[in-house]
Amino acid sequence: MKFFPASLFLALGLCVASAAQAAITTFNFNATINFAAEPELSALYQVGGAVHGQFRLDDSVPNSANDETIGTYNNALLSTQMQYGNANISSLGGRVGIENTSYYDAIRLYSGPLFEAGGLSGPTLGDWRFTGMSFVLVDGYAQKLSSNVFPNAQQISNVSGFTHHTIVLTYQKEGLPAAFIEATIQNITPVPEPESYAMLLAGFGALAVLARRKKRLA
Repeated sequence: MKFFPASLFLALGLCVASAAQAAITTFNFNATINFAAEPELSALYQVGGAVHGQFRLDDSVPNSANDETIGTYNNALLSTQMQYGNANISSLGGRVGIENTSYYDAIRLYSGPLFEAGGLSGPTLGDWRFTGMSFVLVDGYAQKLSSNVFPNAQQISNVSGFTHHTIVLTYQKEGLPAAFIEATIQNITPVPEPESYAMLLAGFGALAVLARRKKRLA
């Protein structure tokens, strides 16, 4: 019996650690295209078209910005996979930017050569090159973030709490200004990592074993 309390704390610790330990989080998202800047691009990205996919973030990356209101987390965006119709859009690597000012709060996920952050692959059209992708969550009331610290999963998934929630795809063509495709984000949902499930199940399993042992000893 004297070992029971310590064992109980260990089991409870496994359950809590399953939520606290994971530095890498996967998010699913859904969006709808609402704007295409160029007629050539609007033929590929039609307004009203549905977009869905997922991205992965690593919140253990240190802040490299020497600023109290700005947070820059290089390589924190691990990957993005996006599907639009038959088109596949993906990135490997990227940056997370946090802006916590007295006028607005913003969470930005950047990828692509335009931002010098990771590589991109996606549909091209003629001479238009796909050079940048960003997820932008902006709160014009400056009430969503309290610092430039990396946001947690709940803050990122609180899409409806931001006044602007948009995916921006950037295309460039020599001699012309950059053209943008914009999609309104409907939702962002965190997906527990497999190791989180495993640790959670281990914790509950340990609690079940301890409950049976206590019943036998009673």
